[in-house]
Amino acid sequence: LFLLSVLLGCPAFSQAQKRAMGVQGRIELEAQAFLRLLTQEQRAKAVFTFADDERYNWNFVPMARKGLPMKELTPPQREAALKLLKTTLSE
Repeated sequence: LFLLSVLLGCPAFSQAQKRAMGVQGRIELEAQAFLRLLTQEQRAKAVFTFADDERYNWNFVPMARKGLPMKELTPPQREAALKLLKTTLSE
């Protein structure tokens, strides 16, 4: 998987090859690339189990939240997080 993530960033890995992987494959690779950049402490904040109730916490009001704030990320980590978001969300 590391090799694939390196290839995704490589100009020789064409856009056609990326499209052929499918959206799910690209999301998985971008998520893994992001997680590899996190420290153990950051990863503990950023990763939840599927059964965690936090996945239902979509309120857009000021409140205490679980998770890893963007302001705690280094520039490379932030870039990887934004790349993951771009992969998963529509324009």
